[in-house]
Amino acid sequence: MRTHLILGVVVALLVAAIGAGAATAGQTRLNICHTTGDGTFQLIEVAEPAYLNGHMDHGDGVTGGVVPGMEGYVFDDACVPVALLAVAYTNVDGEDGYNPDVDVLIARFEDIDDDGVPSVGDIIRTNRYPIDFNDLTGAGTFGVTQHTITDDFHVIYSTVSLDLILTETDTGTDQVFRWTTNTEGTTELYQEVSYGAEFTLFRDAINVSVDLRRVNPVSPSQPDAAAGMENLLRPSDDPFIDVDITPPPA
Repeated sequence: MRTHLILGVVVALLVAAIGAGAATAGQTRLNICHTTGDGTFQLIEVAEPAYLNGHMDHGDGVTGGVVPGMEGYVFDDACVPVALLAVAYTNVDGEDGYNPDVDVLIARFEDIDDDGVPSVGDIIRTNRYPIDFNDLTGAGTFGVTQHTITDDFHVIYSTVSLDLILTETDTGTDQVFRWTTNTEGTTELYQEVSYGAEFTLFRDAINVSVDLRRVNPVSPSQPDAAAGMENLLRPSDDPFIDVDITPPPA
């Protein structure tokens, strides 16, 4: 009798386990950054229903997404908050500020050591770029998606612009990356220039001049398709490119 009882319990447990497995089979698994309560976050994997039904309601986030309660920070792949000194993006949701869950990243400048200024070891990450002035979801891709600051660099940094000049160690040639925001209501811009002045440019003219778009595969991040200089006379704040810059320390 005792043997039959034990076997019954084992069978019941196996059935429960199989049922639970069947319930979660085929569900999308998501990496989330789970708050530990002490200001740090832990990378865990959950089924999509768990993500939708509560995890985001108490301070959790997702890898690559914004850090709850920390303006200007995003999660890296290990759930470590990283500050952004500058970011250019296509503003898909139409809301103020960069939302990596929705908006299309063009290029961002990550402050890896969190010292508030460009310094050795900080990283520029590129992703995708607008293929025209109106299509907010279609985008080209960059062939080079990371540039790391080495010892030889120069920077011009203000509340409205950030210019970074990197010197390639092997060749001694310069690469320029530029973000400009519309704090003064004039223009938003991301540009990168390689040695020889080959450049890629996205500019939204807020109330002056014309919008511009130029794509050159020889520029530092090597976009996948060339496009000559295109212009559009539309003096308004357009979403194909928005730029946010974190002001330097006082």
